[in-house]
Amino acid sequence: MTLEVGYVGNRGLHLLPSGLGQELNPVNPATGQRRYPSFSTITNELPALNSNYNALQVSFGRRLANRLSFGTHYTWSHSFDENTLTFAPAAQNPDDLRGEYGPADYDVRHNLVFYYSYQLPAARGLPGWLGEGWQVNGITGMRSGFPVNVVCGCDSRGIGAATGRPNIVPGVSLRPANLDFPSNQMNRNAFSTPAPGTFGNAGRNLLSGPSAYNWDFSLLKSFQVKEHQSLKFRAEMFNIFNTPQFANPVGNLASPAFGGTFATIGTGSGFGSNRQIQFALKYLF
Repeated sequence: MTLEVGYVGNRGLHLLPSGLGQELNPVNPATGQRRYPSFSTITNELPALNSNYNALQVSFGRRLANRLSFGTHYTWSHSFDENTLTFAPAAQNPDDLRGEYGPADYDVRHNLVFYYSYQLPAARGLPGWLGEGWQVNGITGMRSGFPVNVVCGCDSRGIGAATGRPNIVPGVSLRPANLDFPSNQMNRNAFSTPAPGTFGNAGRNLLSGPSAYNWDFSLLKSFQVKEHQSLKFRAEMFNIFNTPQFANPVGNLASPAFGGTFATIGTGSGFGSNRQIQFALKYLF
């Protein structure tokens, strides 16, 4: 039996953002124009951002009776920063970079992997070449959702971009009473559009999207043909239960689809594919 428990952490200082954003340009109610309509985007580069990551990692493994072996890996982590991606939208308020501090775009709180391998006993009533030597293997992966950033879909800042965040309505739950994954994940009534010339007070990445689950399974058998010749059979099933892996919901408050998911995730994260079954037969000599 093996058991490992560890802590992993890192800290990033003086990170370079994609841009610090534009100053607030209050709209003139009389003309409907920005204060300086002749100016477009002004890009500033200043190494002023920070990040940190902290994680508890636990690994356990055991082998029983020379037939069954299994183990699990679990990570409980939290990652914060003020801007995750190089080309991410700039801070909504360049004078308050700390206001961007929140869960990183890749922040996944829980990640669990369970694996097993079992040598099946000989099947009674079958000849040895058919009833012996079977092995089953499996890997199950589960993780919590990725952060979701809510934007108001309006230009209350008067900068020509609708990427600012909304206000939070006090006392109203961010999740709807009839919470449903994937169609109804966020409560539209919990947010309001900021007044012209103001910033929204909603934090960055304040909600999380759907969790993901995946089960992979394989069946193996080796047939001994002659002393130095064998035939190996393998059947592999990925996402055997065909569990849908939903992407993040729409976070634009101005969209009629706000709070709903209408796509599945890609396969780059280890999740996302539909059920796939494949067979292989290998002759060794």
